[in-house]
Amino acid sequence: MKQALKLILSTLFGACIGFGAVMFCIVMFTGTSVSDFLEKMGNVQIVTLLLSCVLSMVCLILAVFVQIILHEAGHLVFGLATGYRFVSFRVGNITLIKDKGRFRFKRFSISGTGGQCLLSPPDRPYRQMPYFWYNAGGVLMNLLTAIIALILWVAFPKMPLALHLFLLFSFISGFFLALMNGIPMKAAGITNDAYNLIFMRKDPESRKYLAQQLSINAALMTGTRLKDMPEAWFPNDEITDYGNTFQVSAKAACGSLHIDRGEFKAAEKIFKELMQHEKEIAGLFVKEISCELLFLELVGDMAANEVEELYTDKLKGYVLRYKNVMSSKQRLLCALALYWENQPEKAKEIYGKVLRNRDRYLQQGEVAADLEIMEKMLREAGVEP
Repeated sequence: MKQALKLILSTLFGACIGFGAVMFCIVMFTGTSVSDFLEKMGNVQIVTLLLSCVLSMVCLILAVFVQIILHEAGHLVFGLATGYRFVSFRVGNITLIKDKGRFRFKRFSISGTGGQCLLSPPDRPYRQMPYFWYNAGGVLMNLLTAIIALILWVAFPKMPLALHLFLLFSFISGFFLALMNGIPMKAAGITNDAYNLIFMRKDPESRKYLAQQLSINAALMTGTRLKDMPEAWFPNDEITDYGNTFQVSAKAACGSLHIDRGEFKAAEKIFKELMQHEKEIAGLFVKEISCELLFLELVGDMAANEVEELYTDKLKGYVLRYKNVMSSKQRLLCALALYWENQPEKAKEIYGKVLRNRDRYLQQGEVAADLEIMEKMLREAGVEP
């Protein structure tokens, strides 16, 4: 979604640059001065042009934002209609969740996405799990609303300019987002809706992994830790395709389960196996795996060369970017402060901040595990939490 927004906005920006280039060429190669050019255009025309550009920009941004919401709403509506249950609905970094029967807003974000609708799967065998409408819902909603916007734009040409522009951009952005998600493709290793749909049709096993991931996510939201979830949700199957995000995610979940249990060697073995296929795995997974390997190195052998190799400026930026929405990043920062920087008070401060703000985190099961791990680290280092 973010890529779509960037492409649309860059197109409009390019149009503005093009206008500036035309003006520059006229001034440079026709002997016309800037003042003459502006005079010929007329001050009123220039003001009108500038206001039109600003209005167009505002309408475009609003239309794209609305279409992103509608895309995720499509997943929600079609998912609920086929037996899924509501878990969360995110636009940007604002996430709506259902917590103990009440709806609440929290902050969360995932690199490369403008929104996300997560549901828990229906209680049925994975081979019978409905997957088409849940995956296709976003594309269908974008197409439907784009067609409606076009019909209204054509049928009512004399409507206010702002509304006229909004409908036009709603059609363009809706159709564009439908194409972006309706044509099977990968972006930085992340698959889109159409790719997932086709993949699950060809490979029923991938439906199992999707159902398990959705179930794990829903349980984490409600405060259940990984170690307290059913063992069947963590199949330690051999990966046959490291480009398959479903298989990689399921394997990474097993590694996270071992960390929650305190089985750090077993977790390290899994994450190192995944890292051996770094070039095949989606970039987002590589960053998450790198974070966990760095943590495991810090609490384990803490070989200086390994820590320095893992803790690059790029990874540091990633950790700092997500530290306020993912408690696992605070756990890593706590280990860095305690073992690498030799600053126990800083580590204690990080733990205290997470403890005070624990309700703000999206995945309550994860934050409960991370708090316990940090507390144990501090106590073993002789620091009272």
